[in-house]
Amino acid sequence: MKIQTALILTVLGASLLSACGREPGATAAGAGAGPREIRVAAIENGAKMGFEPSRITVKPGERIRFAVENRGTQDHEFEGEEGGLEEIVVPPGKTRTVEWTAPRTPGEIEFVCDLPGHKEAGMVGTIVVAE
Repeated sequence: MKIQTALILTVLGASLLSACGREPGATAAGAGAGPREIRVAAIENGAKMGFEPSRITVKPGERIRFAVENRGTQDHEFEGEEGGLEEIVVPPGKTRTVEWTAPRTPGEIEFVCDLPGHKEAGMVGTIVVAE
């Protein structure tokens, strides 16, 4: 019984430690684990639209899973203008995911909702690829 209790406490302690130091909206990915998940919200506030967060930092070559939640009342897209970030369409009230590998070269990549008028209303963000 003492071994089981010690094992449970060890697992709980490791879980708490792994949660420290993460960016908001990100989940941990250890060595050999799958891609790091970054949560992004598509939002509408009257005529203004946007993404939260609108600026995301990743490491060169890092594998990412974007989980995009549409908090608005109309469809939104999430896609990279450059850098091979595949387009997804997210219906209102839904979450869709897309996996992507960051380029190995540092720089900035714009992501947008490319539906008519949405980018112009503020649905644009930046992925910063940096060490």
